Amino acid sequence: MSVSSVAVVVLLTGWISQVLMARGVTTRAARGVLGSVPLIVGGLILAAMPYTDVAGLQIALLVVGTGLSGSIYVVCPPMLGEFTPVAQRGAGSESSCRKPSPAILQGLRQKVSPILYVGCSADV
Repeated sequence: MSVSSVAVVVLLTGWISQVLMARGVTTRAARGVLGSVPLIVGGLILAAMPYTDVAGLQIALLVVGTGLSGSIYVVCPPMLGEFTPVAQRGAGSESSCRKPSPAILQGLRQKVSPILYVGCSADV
């Protein structure tokens, strides 16, 4: 499993999850099971590595085990978004997009402007 095949696993996981959700499958099955089963299988494959003596097989187990484990990263953000309250999410809410006060902006201008205009003269 090369980098491109890991990308295929990740993309397939996202696509299958969307198809299952569109067909009315519960979130627990479409995202929870679909994300956790490859993670568990990948972990079991990685746990089997010390019990093999063939170097080529160990490399193959390492690549396949870590590749399958990446599928959880596709379904994890949507799952978190379903049960995290909007006020506690990091982006997209009004509370996280507050404008800085004019006093803060003025202070930044006073600090940054001498740095920006070093070497410039008004007599040019």
